[in-house]
Amino acid sequence: MAEWDLPSEFTTLRRLMEARMIKAGRREYVQVLRLLETFDIDDLHAAVKKCQSARKTDPLSASKIDPSLRRRDQGLSRRN
Repeated sequence: MAEWDLPSEFTTLRRLMEARMIKAGRREYVQVLRLLETFDIDDLHAAVKKCQSARKTDPLSASKIDPSLRRRDQGLSRRN
């Protein structure tokens, strides 16, 4: 994970999750990263930014990010 070149919003997301939930926040962050198994980085990045701009920090969780991805238009890029 340390070697991944993720957008800065992911660092912000991790810090917010860990500050709110400590150990559980780390697990939630890993769940967000696991969404990369299904979705492209660009789609996940857009969903993370959308959640952050809506100030969904109560706390940001994979369950709040994933529906954001699923609601995107039909052109969603899923990994095979």
